[in-house]
Amino acid sequence: MSKEVIKPIKHRVMDEVWSILEEAPDGRHFANIVNEVLNRIPGANPGSVSNWTYELQIKNPEKVTKPARGLYLLSKFQKTDDAQQKQEVTETIAKGLKEEDFYGAFAEYLVNDLEECTLAIPLGGNKFGGKWGTPDVIGKWQSAAWDIIKVPTEIVSAEVKIDTSQLITAFGQACAYKLFSHKVYLVIPRSAGPVDVARLEALCLTLGIGLVLFNKNDPNEPGFEIRVRAIHNQPDNFYLNENIAHVQKKLFS
Repeated sequence: MSKEVIKPIKHRVMDEVWSILEEAPDGRHFANIVNEVLNRIPGANPGSVSNWTYELQIKNPEKVTKPARGLYLLSKFQKTDDAQQKQEVTETIAKGLKEEDFYGAFAEYLVNDLEECTLAIPLGGNKFGGKWGTPDVIGKWQSAAWDIIKVPTEIVSAEVKIDTSQLITAFGQACAYKLFSHKVYLVIPRSAGPVDVARLEALCLTLGIGLVLFNKNDPNEPGFEIRVRAIHNQPDNFYLNENIAHVQKKLFS
């Protein structure tokens, strides 16, 4: 009667780590991998599991990549940016979705969920004129008549993008809105991919721009998720008044 060979705990842990990554074509974050291993192997030492997982990419650079901080991805799953973007664009066109379909929902999100605005409206188009762009959503924060302490009115602008091949353009537009806005938000699809999201998150943190992810497949259930809160910015008063003049009646009537 043969005895069953019991693998050392490290081998069992690493087998589970590889298995988890095989099931994750978009990659898995370090903490998620460790927690999943501990669920699969009760009694495993958390410190040892963390150390062995951390060493995975270092010892297997040809098989495992880290496309973003803390994100582990099997090399065979790594897609080029062009391939991923083309797939995203094709899916969006097939579903007949437009960015404008999400403007109203995000305007409500700014008011009701983030509470960054007392009033927000869809905008888009070229209402501000010129090449510096018009926000897709614009809103204001204004003290109520019953507020004991009155604060200056603030303008909040947002750039919404469903085309993941245009994320850098969208970020540039969001930066331009800081010229006339106290707070700016960049709103991008959750399906943009962990690498793009990680880089945009780092840029937004650096420049004080808010970052929100959403489900671009359903305008009725966008599931907005705040990743970075916008930081107050002091806009240029000249450009602030010049641009707000175009929406004065809608925002301040």
